[in-house]
Amino acid sequence: MKYDVNFCDLNGKVEFSWLFDSYSSADYFARLECEWEWYEPGHSYVLTITPHAWEETRTFEGEEYKVLTDGKDTLVNLCPHDVTFVIDGAEVVVPASGHLARCKASTVLTGETFMGLPITCTEMGEVTGLPDRYAHVAWVVSRTVRDACPFRPDLFIPNESVRDTSGNIVGCKSLGA
Repeated sequence: MKYDVNFCDLNGKVEFSWLFDSYSSADYFARLECEWEWYEPGHSYVLTITPHAWEETRTFEGEEYKVLTDGKDTLVNLCPHDVTFVIDGAEVVVPASGHLARCKASTVLTGETFMGLPITCTEMGEVTGLPDRYAHVAWVVSRTVRDACPFRPDLFIPNESVRDTSGNIVGCKSLGA
């Protein structure tokens, strides 16, 4: 597994960072914590250790998908656009996989009107484009697809919108269950 390691001052300015491989991360972190006590005593720094993720192509059910992986877990975006996560000022982009999960919908007239406008009801139907479950794989989908599949704990939605100064959504903060 690969990890990004950053030492930042209390204002979030990165003092230095590096990437390392570790198969026994608990042992490495224990050594790192000892070194942390030795590194510049009396100064306040924040140490962050996060899984290093990269884009690659994976095959599911005979089809190729663009994915984001850290070598252990894989996140596949079944939305028509990239999904950007903004966490502590850093951005993680999950690319659109090239495949879409959709929920069929049909509109039914209720027979009623309001101010002369017809009132309708949308009924959600079958989900299409959703691969089977795989170990260590999660899928980013629309809320409609997620709500139609409550039995699938591997489905997530982009959650907690991040907006620019004009109010446009530019990312999100988390995966919503």
